[in-house]
Amino acid sequence: MPAEAALQRLRAADDPALDRLAALVVDEALTRSAGELIRPPELARPLAAAVREAAASASLREGLVRRIDQLRTEAAGTSTRLADRVAPEVREAAARLLALPASPSPELAYRLLNHEALRTLLREVLQSTLARFVAGVRSVDQGALGGLAGRVAKRGRGLLGAAEGIVGAVRGELETAFEGRVKDFVGGALDEAVRGVSTWVADPAHAGLAAGMRVSILDVLLDVPLGELVGEADEIGTDAVVDAMLDAVRAAAARPDLEADLARAMEEAVAPWADEQLQQVLDELGLASAARHGGEAVLAPLLREVAATEAFAAWWRELHGG
Repeated sequence: MPAEAALQRLRAADDPALDRLAALVVDEALTRSAGELIRPPELARPLAAAVREAAASASLREGLVRRIDQLRTEAAGTSTRLADRVAPEVREAAARLLALPASPSPELAYRLLNHEALRTLLREVLQSTLARFVAGVRSVDQGALGGLAGRVAKRGRGLLGAAEGIVGAVRGELETAFEGRVKDFVGGALDEAVRGVSTWVADPAHAGLAAGMRVSILDVLLDVPLGELVGEADEIGTDAVVDAMLDAVRAAAARPDLEADLARAMEEAVAPWADEQLQQVLDELGLASAARHGGEAVLAPLLREVAATEAFAAWWRELHGG
C-alpha cells in the first residue's frame, strides 16, 4: 500500500488499524516484568539530567511562584471544601483505616514526642497552671493574714504598723517560696510529663480515643473550605515554599553520585516484584481484563491524535522514503 494511502487509513476515524496497534502495545507490556519495563539505570540517567536542568533553569522559580500564587488566589476565593473534591467512597475508606485502633510502642512514642516543642508547650502549661494556683493561694493568704492584721489593730492602734509589717513580710516570704518551688517543680517534672504523655499515647486502652481523634482531624480538614485552609497558610509565603523546593533541587543536582543514587533507589523500589509479569500480577488481583481495556482506551485516542499531526505525516513520509 502506498505511504499516502496508509497514512489516510491511520487517520480515518472508522479504521481499526490504530486500535489494533494500541492492543499490541498493551499486550506486549503485559508480558513484561516490572524489571523489564522499569530499567533503573536507563531511567536514572534522564531523571538526573532533568534535576540538573531544573537546578540551572533561570525561569523555573518565576514560573513556580506564578503558578502557586494563581492556585492560592483561586482557592482563596472559593467556598468549596476538600470533601467536595473527594469521592464519598474515598472519604469513607480513609475514615475506616484511620479508625482502626493502633498504638505505638512506649519507646517509639517517647522518641517521637521528646522534642523541644512539646517540652516548651508542657513547660508553659505547667507554669501557667501553677501560677494560677499560687495566685489563688495568695488570695487566701491575703484574706487570712489581712484578717489577722485587722484583729491586731483592734487591740491597739499602736500595734497596727507592726502587724501590717509582719503580714507583709510573711506574704512576701510565701510568694517567693511559691515562685521558687514552681520553677523547681516545672524544671524537674518536664521529662516525667513527656514520658507520661508517651505512656498515654502508647497505652492500648487509649487506642480507640486516638483513632477517634484521627477521624475527627480528617473530618475537619475535609469540611473546611479551601479558602479558609489557604488563609491558614498565609504566614508561609509562596517565595519561601519555592525557595525551599529549589534549594533541595540544587543540592541534589550538585551531588556527583546523583544518577547512581536514583538508580539504586528505583532498584530497591522495584525489587520485590521485579521478576513478576504484569499479566501474572493482574491475574492474581482479578484486574487483567480491566487493565487491558483501560490501557487500550487511553492509548488508542492518543495514537489517533498523534497520527493527525503534520509532524507525524512528515515522519511517516520520511520513513517511506518520501
